[in-house]
Amino acid sequence: MAETGNEDSGMNMNGSAAKAKNKRLLRRFWKDLDEKIGVLFLAVMCVLAFLQVVMRYLFNYPLFWVEEVTIMLSIWLVFLGAGVAARRGLHIAIEFIPFPPRVRVWVNVTIAVLIIFFFVLLFVGAVPLMIELHGVPTPALRIPTSWIMLSFPVGALVITVSYIRSIRQEFKNLRSNVD
Repeated sequence: MAETGNEDSGMNMNGSAAKAKNKRLLRRFWKDLDEKIGVLFLAVMCVLAFLQVVMRYLFNYPLFWVEEVTIMLSIWLVFLGAGVAARRGLHIAIEFIPFPPRVRVWVNVTIAVLIIFFFVLLFVGAVPLMIELHGVPTPALRIPTSWIMLSFPVGALVITVSYIRSIRQEFKNLRSNVD
């Protein structure tokens, strides 16, 4: 049976459709990943707190590791939640001066640049500390303290990326106001 160019191009069409589908699935997985992880951490914290109460008061056998895990998860939750708030523009802002739209864009960009500068400093300072604390185990679980400290650079990175995106959006708004 002779092969035609149509069969080959049909296979490529299916291959590109599969690639596009995989790309969409991957994008959907990564979209709001920090929020999904934060929800998971909060759920685990609630279950562990309930389990600790049951074990302590019903069985008189408290679990020694629950407090340490909930503290670690809450530290991670703070940084992941700050990243979500940054992405959604939910951080506290005082807007009592009515700026014209062009000036407001530049004020927002300046604030975002200052925030990015702070979180870059946090990232730069947290990485060496995380490396230094890698050999120090936590008291109860004996896992490296660097796992907790990893939340600092990860959170700083997520927040920085969120504010870089907000700067891009501000410049898009500026261009649309000019047009």
